[in-house]
Order: sequence, then structure tokens, then C-alpha cells
Amino acid sequence: MSNETLNSQDDAKGRNSQAHKALELARQLFTFCSTETGEPVAVSKEGVYVALQFTGRGVTLRSVLAEEMYSRLGLILSDKAFKEVSYILSAEAQRNPTNVPLRIGKFDGNLYVDLGGPSGQVIEISQQGWQIRDRGPIPFLRTVLTVEMPRPAHGGDILDMFDYVNVPLHRRDLFLGCLVASFFDDIPHPVLNFDGEQGSGKSFAAELLTELLDPSLVPRRKPPKDIETWTTVAQGSYIIGIDNVRELTPFFSDAVCRAVTGDGNVSRELYTNGGLFVSKFRRFVVMNGIGILGIQEDLRDRLISFKFPVIPNSKRRTEQEIIRGWEAIRPGVYGSLLDLVSRVLTILPSLEMDEMPRMADFSRVLAAMDKAIGTDSLNQYLDDVSLCAASSVSEDPIIEVIQRAIPDGFYGSSKVLLEIIHAKNKVDELPGRFPDSAKAMSSYLSRICPTLRKAAWLASDEGNNNHQNVTLWRLAPPS
Repeated sequence: MSNETLNSQDDAKGRNSQAHKALELARQLFTFCSTETGEPVAVSKEGVYVALQFTGRGVTLRSVLAEEMYSRLGLILSDKAFKEVSYILSAEAQRNPTNVPLRIGKFDGNLYVDLGGPSGQVIEISQQGWQIRDRGPIPFLRTVLTVEMPRPAHGGDILDMFDYVNVPLHRRDLFLGCLVASFFDDIPHPVLNFDGEQGSGKSFAAELLTELLDPSLVPRRKPPKDIETWTTVAQGSYIIGIDNVRELTPFFSDAVCRAVTGDGNVSRELYTNGGLFVSKFRRFVVMNGIGILGIQEDLRDRLISFKFPVIPNSKRRTEQEIIRGWEAIRPGVYGSLLDLVSRVLTILPSLEMDEMPRMADFSRVLAAMDKAIGTDSLNQYLDDVSLCAASSVSEDPIIEVIQRAIPDGFYGSSKVLLEIIHAKNKVDELPGRFPDSAKAMSSYLSRICPTLRKAAWLASDEGNNNHQNVTLWRLAPPS
């Protein structure tokens, strides 16, 4: 038999192989693209406009393709065949990077919310209002945690929420602003912390908030023990509720900051020597806990705490009463929130602000909401920033030592500042972690100066443009 005949038989066998048939069917049913981190996903050409992960739990490309293979061709898709197909389709996906959001996304100036149901319907929010569409302009990613949302209703009142969420009256404007900002998935968000004694309803409020914005199979989750656990948790849903937080480890404090700002993590891929796994996402994080310890400076700048008052026994309701009442008003509350988001969308393009705090995009959303409905959320937020900074400074023993040493202010180098401090304090009386060198003091001041300024200190690095070529600091406690 000639080589030409053998090659012809091999080609025919290849075209009739299970892998080849699976590849043809996959291309017939789906288009393939990659997410921001390079994960390949499959999007149905005619069915529900949802991006399916290749493998995993729930509805995936693997499960749908296996079902279609059997119903159309009477073949059972083997692991080997799918593995071969996925290599080819992954390569195709990498050539087509696409915006694939989770639950909430943006396209052409409008916002979209995936209702999470089998029909694939989405909520479209524009400057003209909101409506439910059968198919949106962008595919949404779903995970095993994604749960279908109730359909929103017109005619509700967002303020009805506060019959079930125990936020103090003087903080409600800022709370509403945080809810509105959660719809803008492309901006950094604050981290919400619900604080209060037992019996104040903080855990239940965190669950209601999560269920309102992004229903999940597990609305309240334990604090993660390591970065791998956190990455798994954070990739599952857009709103992340962390329950009963007592202390934030340094890795967790940093991880939460990265999640709300959209920064990524890079780690070695499992079972490989050279492969890298990239996790990059922007999330909205809600924590609850009493006097959380270990909050790092970066996270403290992004944390908004809501202190819940204890609910008197005379006003307590059973959990079933609360759930029944909440479910009755929930569609109207969410619809009213969508109305508010639409009004903010109308104002944002032309909004001008005299000053921009550090979280500028979030502050713009607050300012737009205040202009739309006459609330005072931006001032509440700025007051919160100042009070948080003042609290942080007052609780820092190093700042306390510095303030005692320079009650009338200081201008000079870190070396001179240390000499003044050592002249007034014994070394063994200084607090732990006190800077022990001019370099360490400069490093500490560089980190703490932004917080000092928020607490009404004069605190600045005057640069090293002087004949001594050393950094000079100007410090003065608030008068």
C-alpha cells in the first residue's frame, strides 16, 4: 500500500475521530474568547449569552458539549477527546480577548446586570432609566455560586430598606452612596465594615446587602486562611461577604485592598514548574466584626465602618418575620436603587468637583448622587476619612512619642528628629517597632504622612534639594 493511501486513511480516521467531531460541534455552537486574565471561555452563538468556563462545577463547556455530543451523535465525550479539543479552542480564545464581567458590567456608557436566570435576561441601566432585556451586548461569566435574582419592580422606595438594615440615620446617605457605587465595576470601591454589639443585626444586614446586589449560594463566608483560598472565594462572586472577622492577617488585609482596587496576584500554577497563574478581579467587599484588629494602613484608607446600634427587645422580630417582610419589598427596593443609579449616570459626565479625595471615582459617584436627590453622602464620607485618620493617629504609639517630642512643630532631617526624641526618652521606654535609624524614620514618615494630613497635621517631605542633600521633613501637630 502506498504512502499516499496510508495518509488518506489516516486523514479520514482523524476526521471521524471523537475529538475531531467534538471540535466541529464546539465551533458550530460557540465562539471562544479570553477574559482579562487570559482564561478561555465559550459563548453560545444562539442560546443564552453567557460565558462558560471550560471545566469546573455547574454548567461548563465540558458538560454542555458532552450533552450535545450524546443527543446529536450518540457519542459519549471522553476526557481524552475533550482535553485535545480544549488545547485548540484555548489557543483560539487567546486571539479574542473580551470584556467578560461577573454579575455587573458596562458597555457603551450603559450598565448591565445579569439576572442569573436560565433565560439569560439582563437589566440595562441608562440615562433614560432601566429595563429588562432578553440579551445584553456583553457576555456574563457565571460560577457555581451565581444565583438567579428576583426581577426588580418599578414604584418602590429605596428607603424602605432601613426597616431591615439597622444603619443609623446620620449614616444612611453614605450607605446609599456605597450601594450606588457598587454598580460601577470599573472603579475602586471602599470596603464596608459593619460593626456593633451582638444583637445589632450587623451579620443579617451584611447578608441582606449581598443578596440584594449579587445573590449567592453562600452569601456569608469565613475569613480565608491563605491567598489561594481567598482567590477561590473572590473569583466566585462580585459581592463578597466575610462574616465574623476578628483580625486581619497582613496577607488578608493586602488581598482585600487588591480586590477592591482591581490589582492582580501572580503565583505559580499548580503542578507546573514554570507556568504562572494570574488572578485579577475587582470586587465589592462587605465585612462584619467587632473591633477588627490588624487593619493595615492601605486598607484603613479604604474602609468605611457603619456602627450598628443594639436593637431594643421591644423592636425585635423573628427571623421569619424579617425574611417575609424583606422578600415582599425587595423587588421595589432594588428597582428604586436602579432608578437612582440611572440618575447618577445622567449627572456624572458633566460633574465638576473642586477637590478630589484619594478615592476620586467613588467620591464622584457620591457627589453625583447628592446632586440628584439632595443627600449629603460626600460630606459624610469626607468626615469619615478625617475621623478614621484621627483615630489611627491617636492609636499609634510612635506618633504619640513624636508629638510629645515636637509640640511646637519640627523642620529638619530624620536624623535630627531621632536625636530630639532620644534626648527626651530612654531607648527602652520607646514603643516596639520604633524606628531605630534615620533611614527607618524616613521610611515610617513616608508611609504615615498621608494619614497625618487627613488628621489635620502639617506633614510633608520637603525634598532633598539642599546643600546637605538629605530629606527634610516639616511636621506640626494640629493646634
